[in-house]
This record gives sequence, structure tokens and C-alpha cells, in this order.
Amino acid sequence: MNNESNFDKLKDIVETLDEMVSSLIADDYENLDTFLSNHSWCMDRFMSWNFPTESLDFFEYVVERDINQYIRYRELSAALIAISNTIDHFDAQQNMYAAIAAKSLNKEKLH
Repeated sequence: MNNESNFDKLKDIVETLDEMVSSLIADDYENLDTFLSNHSWCMDRFMSWNFPTESLDFFEYVVERDINQYIRYRELSAALIAISNTIDHFDAQQNMYAAIAAKSLNKEKLH
């Protein structure tokens, strides 16, 4: 891809993800499955394009063309990573509680 095509893809990803990621952060979800589905969609969309990190030429092009697009892309990346880490932490806690409950049930059955 040339610089212009890459920039268009960067801009498209930022524009399509901006509102949804903001919703993930700010809105109250009545259903965890809806939240997880929206997060999954955002991650799939974000990962659909690899920022050409090894192309100094493209980075210079973005800085000259519209640095705010790059900044917003990085902010969205950080937000999605933070949300993913929170989900992973929540899942780990739920698994820990399930293991504790199962262990307690096994002890009760032995007595």
C-alpha cells in the first residue's frame, strides 16, 4: 500500500472506532454479552489493518498530513488494550471464585 492508501485506512479505522470505543468506556451496558460483543467487534476492526510501523516514510507522511489522526489511533489502541486487560482480569477473578466454590462444594461432600 502506498502512503495515501495507508492514511485513508488509518482515518477509516479511527472514524469507525471512535464512537464505539467511547461507548465502551462511557455507557452503562445492561448486558455483559453486548459489551463483550461490541468490544470484540472493535478489536477485530482495529486488528484488520497493521500500522506500517517499519515505514518511517509513512510515519513522516502522517505527521505532515494530519498528526491528530495518528494521535487518535494511538489513543484508541491504548483504550482497547486497557479494556481487554480489564476483561481478562475480570475473567481471572471469576475463574478464581468458581474454583473456590468448587473446592468448598467438594469439602462439603466429603463431610
